[in-house]
Amino acid sequence: MPPSTIAPLANASPLAPAAVVANHKARFWDEVARTPEGVVIRVEAEPAGAGVLYRAPSVGEGVSFPAGSVQLDEWLLARWRGHGVLSDAGAWPLLRAWLAARFDHEVSVVWEDHLAMLAILRARGYTRLGRSFWTSGPDGDGSSGHCEVWLYDLRAWREGRSGAAGD
Repeated sequence: MPPSTIAPLANASPLAPAAVVANHKARFWDEVARTPEGVVIRVEAEPAGAGVLYRAPSVGEGVSFPAGSVQLDEWLLARWRGHGVLSDAGAWPLLRAWLAARFDHEVSVVWEDHLAMLAILRARGYTRLGRSFWTSGPDGDGSSGHCEVWLYDLRAWREGRSGAAGD
């Protein structure tokens, strides 16, 4: 796995629009462009994806989470998927440090059939909070369905502990 880096969205050059359209994520990149908080994920200085921060998590109905939690939507260009970019050997330690310096908890909401992302959350040590029914907002694409909601406790990382079970 080549080294990964992250850069604040405000200081990062955008991904090429053709790459976004080719990945069917134009709506996500529009959101990245409108969001003042987040990061561009790079591999060997090449933009590979983005993480968009939401201070008001959208978890759907049926699951509660700690007050003050944030949500980080992560997305990679197709050519970088399946290469460990979001793993412990990739950008995850940088994303975790960036989040832990600012917040206590990160909430992740994943479609119940998105097995790859669910595996990533388990590997990172997230705790499952439950299943919700999520509906996109008024500016969304009209999608809705059941999601899995997971929580990561960032306080352990900020305090210098590993955050692993038993610490």
